[in-house]
Amino acid sequence: MVFESIVADLLNKYVGDYVENLDKSQLKIGIWGGDVVLNNLELKNTALDDLDLPIKVVAGHIGKLTLKIPWKNLYTEPVVATIDSVYALAVPNSSLKYEAEKEEKAKQEKKQKKLRQVEEAKEAEKNKESPKEGKKDTFAEKLATQVVKNLQVVISRIHVRYEDDTKDHDHPFAVGITLQQLAFQTTDQNWKPCIVKEAVTEIFKLVNLQSLALYWNSNTESFRKYIDNGEFNKAMEKTIFTLSHQVPFQYLIKPVSSKLQLRLNTKPEKSNFSIPKVLTNLVMEEIAVELRKSQYDDILEMLESFERMVLADKYRKFEPPDRKSNKRFKLWWQFAYTCILEKTVRRRRNMWSWERIKFHREICKKYKEAYFKKLSHKKIGNDVQSILEVCENQLDVFNIAVTRQQAEIQVKIQGAKKEKEKEEQSKKGWFGRFMGGSSSKKSKQKGIDEQFEEAMTTEEKQKLYDAIGYQESISDPSLPKQYVAHKFHFMLKNLLFTLKDDKKCKEQQIVKFQLQNFSAAIGQRPSADAVSVDAKMDSLAVLGLSHNGVTPQLVASQNIEANQRYALINFGLETNPLNSDASTAVKLSSMPVQIIYDAVTVNHVVEFLQPPETVFLKQLTENAMKKLDELKQKSAAGLQFALEQRKFTDLQVDLKPSYLIVPETGFYTKNQRILLVDFGNLKIRTEKVDLKTSSLVGKTSLEQLSEKSYDKFNINLESFQVLYADKGENWQEARQKSDTSQHVLKPYAINIQVKKCMVDDSRLPKLKINGELPLLSLSLSDRRIVQLIELGVSIPLPDVSSPAKDRVDAFHCIIKGRYTATVHI
Repeated sequence: MVFESIVADLLNKYVGDYVENLDKSQLKIGIWGGDVVLNNLELKNTALDDLDLPIKVVAGHIGKLTLKIPWKNLYTEPVVATIDSVYALAVPNSSLKYEAEKEEKAKQEKKQKKLRQVEEAKEAEKNKESPKEGKKDTFAEKLATQVVKNLQVVISRIHVRYEDDTKDHDHPFAVGITLQQLAFQTTDQNWKPCIVKEAVTEIFKLVNLQSLALYWNSNTESFRKYIDNGEFNKAMEKTIFTLSHQVPFQYLIKPVSSKLQLRLNTKPEKSNFSIPKVLTNLVMEEIAVELRKSQYDDILEMLESFERMVLADKYRKFEPPDRKSNKRFKLWWQFAYTCILEKTVRRRRNMWSWERIKFHREICKKYKEAYFKKLSHKKIGNDVQSILEVCENQLDVFNIAVTRQQAEIQVKIQGAKKEKEKEEQSKKGWFGRFMGGSSSKKSKQKGIDEQFEEAMTTEEKQKLYDAIGYQESISDPSLPKQYVAHKFHFMLKNLLFTLKDDKKCKEQQIVKFQLQNFSAAIGQRPSADAVSVDAKMDSLAVLGLSHNGVTPQLVASQNIEANQRYALINFGLETNPLNSDASTAVKLSSMPVQIIYDAVTVNHVVEFLQPPETVFLKQLTENAMKKLDELKQKSAAGLQFALEQRKFTDLQVDLKPSYLIVPETGFYTKNQRILLVDFGNLKIRTEKVDLKTSSLVGKTSLEQLSEKSYDKFNINLESFQVLYADKGENWQEARQKSDTSQHVLKPYAINIQVKKCMVDDSRLPKLKINGELPLLSLSLSDRRIVQLIELGVSIPLPDVSSPAKDRVDAFHCIIKGRYTATVHI
């Protein structure tokens, strides 16, 4: 009954957190019978609390949950899990009536979940520090492989929706995720569904995803009205997109379907480690993302609404029950008074009072003593359990975690004393030494594999070992350093991102990004603790807003040379590479792109990104800056650790010269004046430093030794230039030359060497920068200056009237004559 007990515990743990009034006894009986069927389950209103958002589920439903486990033929028959019709409707916390009992219950459940996460994190940290036996890893791996071999999972008809009308009752919005089906099936080598009954070395799995979509409906109807009339489940089901049933929603991410192929190799040594243990291949035809102006405004308003609700959550219990009363103004003034009184004045006074401090210390002391008993004894009485529950209701997560740590330290101290006493007793006579009195076994939490081995008989163990192909006498074979055990291939043929303005005109496309043939390959070499990432993108195109019957192309790939097409971007990252002394190797290269400035498109994008006048995201901005500071600190800490470990990064960057065209009037045609900025060829290389200094000590000067304390980065920028082309002039040809009449800034090169000190020595500078600019040549005349100014003022700006030609005419009158100025540096 080992399998039944473990499965029942897992279902109770994971399903019980989300389902209301789950009958655990009936669940266990169903598992023992091999067939669990749960119908019409109701979701808890805290089912989405893991998102850490101020929302609650007001209606949640699971139509059917089925688990079929063939206990008599567990090793040859499939285990089938089915979840069907999962619907959930969430709303803001502020739209629900405050109920003290429910809020307190939800608060305690959330606290217990956080405490479990803390304990799991501590356990994971312990497991990292203590080395695992190869035999245990092999057993768990082979057991998991056997379960996956014939595991069939089908999830159908998922619809999770969030509605918000608190910001604007006249314009509510709804955001939701829909899924038609997700199937996880066993197949043969031709990817056709089958059941594997015999022992095999390769397992093929196919994951089929159908119609996964994310929608955002502005000015939509509310589904809350369907809860009272019993039509909620039907309304949620009818709005799930399928190929045969199109739903007229405003999709942020249009429905996506794809197939993932998974190949598991249970015995890589048989193929001489040429086939990975896990090989995954995912190909997606297209992902289309559309963002409308109304959706963008709703997103900002939702973020501000979340900001206000998080701030007001601690004051909800003081809100007046009747918000539409004739005396509501008086009630709201009383609410404001009560909030300040209870959460500021009385809170500060109570916090620093001696009575409160004494009470807090007594609670912590009681909890530490009770938790010490829980750790020291296998079973505790009801009185100790009652003390633990009462104290945990009073204390917050931080104080509970600190108190538990103090109790754990006491248990370790007590255990060390007992060990010492046993050692002293064992040394008193030969009998104690003979009986091994000094040996001890530390109790620890057992994993699933250990539970299996301890609870099963010898006959049951042997049957399980034969079924999963495991031998207890052998250990896990070591893998070669160059062996790639896990590989993941991803291919996205087309990615579209579109901005649309649905407020000024109906579904007008402002800008459209199109990315084609993006592929990535991720590999892992466990023996070398190495990961490699190789990615490339074939082309990128950006189309602007159509005007005058023409759709401008803002960005175009220039990746064809000598009638051969190259990838636009290549990126490679590898940790602990095989053929290098570096800890990390990074390679980045790109082909040129042509960028054309289109004023109409840019101005509309700027207007699109303007937030509504009623949105003030002060707290969100502060939190974003706080997160950025934390990221900087973490990055700085990680960099400092890398410097202390004297790690070397092999960096190679090669960006081919892209260029920007700024046309007169902000709209590009072939026969007009333009300003061209060629960004040049940027190369960054890491200069390797010989770190072997032990043989040179005493023979080399201090200056030469200190030079080895720096990592060196060489940055080279070549052929950066600026051109001005008049009507009819060939700027393409002039761009390839070094000195023409079109050049405003002639091609120049700059070399910069950055040296970063890797040791902590006050005598050495932390950073050294050496730069070299051989020649900087500007070619200007009075006529060219006027032309540049005319071009600049001819380009319309967002919310700016047309340029005043008077200033240009006046400038023409001031400047008389023509001269050329050339500056050499």
